Amino acid sequence: MLAERASRLRRTRFGGMPVQVGLGAGGIHDLVQSNPQLPSEIRMLYALTVGGGCMAIETEFRAYNWIEAELKSSGWDTRNPNKCPTGQVWNQNEAAGNAELKKALGGQKPESVCKVSDVGFLVIEAKLGLAQLQIASAEAREYCETINQNLGLPRARLATGIAGDEQQGYTASSWLLVEDVWQEVFEGDEPCRRLLEPAESKRLLHRENAQVVPAHLSVKEAVQLASRINSILHSAKIEKERRALTVAFLILALHQDPGLEYSSTAKIFIDDINNRASHPFNEMGRQAMWNEIKISYSEENLSAKAGGLSSVLEILKAAEISSLAQDQDILGNFFEAFLKYGNTSKDLGVVLTPRHICKLAAEACAVTSDDVVLDIAAGTGGFLVAAYNRVKAQRTIEEARAFASTKLFGCEDSGPVAALAFINMYLRGDGKHNLKADSCFNWDLCTSAEEVNFQPRKKNGNPAPAAMKILMNPPFALKTDVQAETDFIDHALRQLKANGLLFAILPASVFYDRSTRDWRSSLLKRHSLLAVVSLPKDLFYPVATETIGVFVRAWSMHDVNGDVMWVRIADDGYEKKKRFRVERSKGASAAALKPITSALRNWINSGSQSADQTGAIEFTPIASEEIIPHAHLGPAALEDASLKTSALKVVRSMLVESWGRPEGA
Repeated sequence: MLAERASRLRRTRFGGMPVQVGLGAGGIHDLVQSNPQLPSEIRMLYALTVGGGCMAIETEFRAYNWIEAELKSSGWDTRNPNKCPTGQVWNQNEAAGNAELKKALGGQKPESVCKVSDVGFLVIEAKLGLAQLQIASAEAREYCETINQNLGLPRARLATGIAGDEQQGYTASSWLLVEDVWQEVFEGDEPCRRLLEPAESKRLLHRENAQVVPAHLSVKEAVQLASRINSILHSAKIEKERRALTVAFLILALHQDPGLEYSSTAKIFIDDINNRASHPFNEMGRQAMWNEIKISYSEENLSAKAGGLSSVLEILKAAEISSLAQDQDILGNFFEAFLKYGNTSKDLGVVLTPRHICKLAAEACAVTSDDVVLDIAAGTGGFLVAAYNRVKAQRTIEEARAFASTKLFGCEDSGPVAALAFINMYLRGDGKHNLKADSCFNWDLCTSAEEVNFQPRKKNGNPAPAAMKILMNPPFALKTDVQAETDFIDHALRQLKANGLLFAILPASVFYDRSTRDWRSSLLKRHSLLAVVSLPKDLFYPVATETIGVFVRAWSMHDVNGDVMWVRIADDGYEKKKRFRVERSKGASAAALKPITSALRNWINSGSQSADQTGAIEFTPIASEEIIPHAHLGPAALEDASLKTSALKVVRSMLVESWGRPEGA
């Protein structure tokens, strides 16, 4: 390496005088040129390091800056793992601070070693000039071979060479070790000429070829996976209320160790899963939560449970779920489908909000990295993930992670469900996890000493509310419940700053039933109603509840003469399939909801009204005690598809009725 050679050159005695450690490349050049009596070995060392051009070392040091910037923009946590538990990159001498890498490298120092997982490394080596790309790649592979040979295991299977300079720019070439053969990484038909992202690196370690493929799993595919997994876990005698958590633990374990497999005894295998899955809980001081939910076993069911877990593990590997969970919000869809298949959503006391509705809310409220976002009934974290994904799409990965660590907050009083939310956020790089596994009514979200945190609730109100956006779907109240939906709304509004935004999903009856008429009147005296959205009737299928989504501006009295945006979503791009709602076709949901989302965002954030669409979107003041779209919208125009469907239903009904009549009737 140039840096190592430069260091040796700086320690050399020139003409009997030691060179100072701080001597730069230009100074070395001047000394060599002005001392013709220098031994030949020193001049050769000079040629190898400075090359007579006196800029090679400086250029390579500038390449370090480029590499670090590119790693950050690609999603790597470039902090030293020796000092930061979530760090992923060792630069040169830092690798020697890790006992395993110190042994593996034997004193050698590649530019960077990236921690793909607890058992997988990516090695990066850089060279000066675009023409040196093959040499840089070859040296990176040699470092990998050294690591694998010294450890006796193929731990370093990814190698990247970097070549270039500031004038020419930089390029990359990545390689994957597949069954002892190095294959260059391709994107489609072309070699991959950029740094790999962490999730891509993990996916490559599971592949049998060096092809970068985009991560994607549809809701329909998630349902199919959930069906297979539910059947396996049922046979393994894993309780239905534990199945969603069990799958989450396996995903966490794979996140830590993509090579995890059932290779020893049943007990050791389950202990391995627990040890790896417990890492983020221990890292974030959630040992108590982990101890309550970790995978347990007895001698009677040990073998069956290990066999079932192994089968599920292989399914998750094949579907690349661990990597998918970082690239898209598939976990929400997956858990929703799995809970329904396992019949556990009711057992866990949660009905999950469909992820496309979470996205609609985050987009309509225009969540930014400056917002403090709260969900007081977080469930598995769907709204928090939607807020994070919106920020991630607009900012750098470092800014998105800072947002997740300091400005995303949630409460969930069901321990198992709170664990799911914790895992969901952890897989997105949230290093702080501001999730309270407790009733939201015990806490206020406050600003204290310029920091936002939860504080025990005070009877006389929240003295310094911190939230700017609240997205929530509070539990639909049962007769035996202590808190009604209105209690959740009131508590949420306590947490909002003046002019903060609340989005909440509620049973429509809350906004039209006589029993809540006084509450609605009180609400409008303190806060402003911006929009009410009638959601699809079968949104929470198979649960049959008519629901609405309301947008409220906090601590701004409602203008009785002011317009409210009334929206009816008759079609969200989904249809019923057995016990599930799945997207009708790829892109159907986005096509159906994009114009509605845009109209909501423009109205809520800038007061700009879109053109009225009779029966679908209209702007009028509140004109009824029933504050719902059906009381304020005109009749909806039937689309051709809806008309055809309705006509077929009528014809089918008439035929059934006709066939059932006695002859001559």
